[in-house]
Amino acid sequence: MRKIFGIVLIFCVQSLAWGDSLVLVNDSNVQLSAVIQDATGTILEETVINSQDSSTWSLDYEYYGYDAEANNPQTPYTVNWYCMSGALYGTCRDVPSDSTVMAQSCMGGQQCNQNP
Repeated sequence: MRKIFGIVLIFCVQSLAWGDSLVLVNDSNVQLSAVIQDATGTILEETVINSQDSSTWSLDYEYYGYDAEANNPQTPYTVNWYCMSGALYGTCRDVPSDSTVMAQSCMGGQQCNQNP
């Protein structure tokens, strides 16, 4: 019983130490850049994701010296997807924490000019 309690306690402490997270899925046929912003417009992450690939962003401030009291991002999040040319591919607004965001589910033109 103590062993099970210990495992549960470790899991709970770990989940408290990790902040919000988002799974970003580029389900398009082109490489895209994803930019995550909090509700105040602060950019939290910029990452390039290959076609048919995914990336996970997490606010794991306990492990990286993040000052949660002073810098806690405001939800909901906005994820802007950009073509490698810089053109906007799509935008997902009002994204709650711990969500999966798929590029083709976002509002926008969802097209990138292909180089000949």
